[in-house]
Amino acid sequence: MTWDEMWHGIHIGCARRMAVLKRGGKDRFGANPELIAWKADIEGACAELAVAKALGVEWPASVDQGSDPDIWPDIEVRRTNPSLILRPNDHKDRRYVWVKGWAPAYEIGGWIKAGDGMRDEWLTDFGKPNRPKCFCVPRERLCKIETLTMPEN
Repeated sequence: MTWDEMWHGIHIGCARRMAVLKRGGKDRFGANPELIAWKADIEGACAELAVAKALGVEWPASVDQGSDPDIWPDIEVRRTNPSLILRPNDHKDRRYVWVKGWAPAYEIGGWIKAGDGMRDEWLTDFGKPNRPKCFCVPRERLCKIETLTMPEN
């Protein structure tokens, strides 16, 4: 990721956080907004841009995207550790790409269709009963990013 690209991602991440604040929205999944809100929005936006760049497609750079995918037509980007996290209400027909690292250096670790990653044996609360359960997809079960194909325009 270039410095100009990172700057673009930072701006979109900040715009997303401001949109949440403006509408009085709350952070989801039990996250402490004082600890991660701005960081999550900025790093998430930059990670989306990095994935779009790796796939050779345009990044929509949307703010308040609603239920639209991060990258058209069906890509969702998750920058999480230690592996890809899926939520029970995620779109089962979308492909989720796992990214780790921090701007400007990200590693795209792989992808999985959400419906394939929502397995009972991967359901966890990470030992934090105050947080909602999620699916933690083991890294070795992700498809290689090179196998993620995009439709021709």
